[in-house]
Amino acid sequence: MVTVSAHRVFPLILLLSACAPPATGDLPVESFDFEVKVVIDDIEPTVIVVSWETDEPGPSWVEFGLDLDRDQSTFVEDEGSRLHVFRLVGLPAETEVFFRAVTEVDGVERSTTASAWTEAFPEELPTFKIEGIDPSSIAPHDYVAGSVFTSVTGVFVADRAGRLLWFGQEDNDTNIPKLEFRNGTNEILALATPIRFGTRDAEIHRISIADGTRESIRLIGGAHHAFTQLPDGSIAYIHADIREWVDPTDQTILVAGDAIAIRTPDGETSELFSIWDWSEPAMNPWWHDAYYPNAANWTHANALDYDANTDTLLLSLRNTRMVVEVDVRSGHPVRWFGQREGYGFAAGSRPFYFQHDVKWSPSGTLLASNTHDHETVGIEYEVDEDARLLREVWSYGDDMGIQAVFHGGIEALDNGNRLVNWGSTPKAKEATPDGRTVWAFTVAHENPFGLIALQPMTGFYDLQ
Repeated sequence: MVTVSAHRVFPLILLLSACAPPATGDLPVESFDFEVKVVIDDIEPTVIVVSWETDEPGPSWVEFGLDLDRDQSTFVEDEGSRLHVFRLVGLPAETEVFFRAVTEVDGVERSTTASAWTEAFPEELPTFKIEGIDPSSIAPHDYVAGSVFTSVTGVFVADRAGRLLWFGQEDNDTNIPKLEFRNGTNEILALATPIRFGTRDAEIHRISIADGTRESIRLIGGAHHAFTQLPDGSIAYIHADIREWVDPTDQTILVAGDAIAIRTPDGETSELFSIWDWSEPAMNPWWHDAYYPNAANWTHANALDYDANTDTLLLSLRNTRMVVEVDVRSGHPVRWFGQREGYGFAAGSRPFYFQHDVKWSPSGTLLASNTHDHETVGIEYEVDEDARLLREVWSYGDDMGIQAVFHGGIEALDNGNRLVNWGSTPKAKEATPDGRTVWAFTVAHENPFGLIALQPMTGFYDLQ
């Protein structure tokens, strides 16, 4: 038996288990017509909530899909409860979804099968356009998760065909400049910052799409732009360090440098490193911009990435065209790239300029999104330790005429490809090591403004 509670009633087709495809595994299958309730999530129109109650507890799950093969599955829940509730996620809008609700009792799978329809997303949400795809060459990630900043702001998940599957909307005065997956899971950690610096504290939003839970973690001290996770579950993040400084004309002014703070899982926050303790302010082309209402913009840190191999943090200082590697245990810089007698650039290699999303690749090369001559390019550098030089070994985006006025990024994918993102120009492309484009993704919106962060995603129920 199937009952429906939703915004509108959908035609549900009850399919007897005997007519369904055989279940996988060695367990015998018994038709067990328990009552299944189906609800469309109040906030997410593509999330179907399936629940049922059994006379006896037992391991339970839901198999589901867009046809009778039902090629996806939720987690197996084995908590000894007779009430079973599952969210079916990763579904396109306005689509029929076939599912099989299963409880195993005494070695027998008892199940009810049915179908339900997802609803449409609101019209104001962005859609996505796929300009080209080579399925044989793209990385083995079925989905991408990211954030957009259009007439609406939020975190999304889409499939490789460009179908919007999930959207978590944020307040209109919020930006999401960085997201990661929580260590070992597919829970999303999204940095939510105010558009106007200093109007409120930034937060990390921990979002579990699979079970619908959401938690906000407050970051104190003017957090902005970027964060990264440490192995013990702590969060390292960039925050503004604004101090008085006597400028060359002997005037005392406020100057904004940057620092790294660490927030432990129990909520304690401490400062690991500040640029003030290592360098002196220097004027730059962005010194008088409006990012800080009452302070000069000295360093403008915009990326932070943890490297487990060296237990260091890589901090990008955009305005000084420099990247600093900081030891997590001592807080001391161990290497610096770009300026101040650190590692320079080999002949023919482009230096940092407006660099974003600087990070190490799995092979030990340095990745960065750089802007040169009004064109933003993803660049990969090899580190020559003996010569103390960065040598450009790969680039993508040259002669495409695409510029990221803000943000932009580059990701190393599992098959060796690179995913390059153009930030405020809402495009992303996946490229092979030889520079061939195998997937191109664009935000299609009447008022596009930015595809801020983009991460490959394996699945909604994996690694949880």
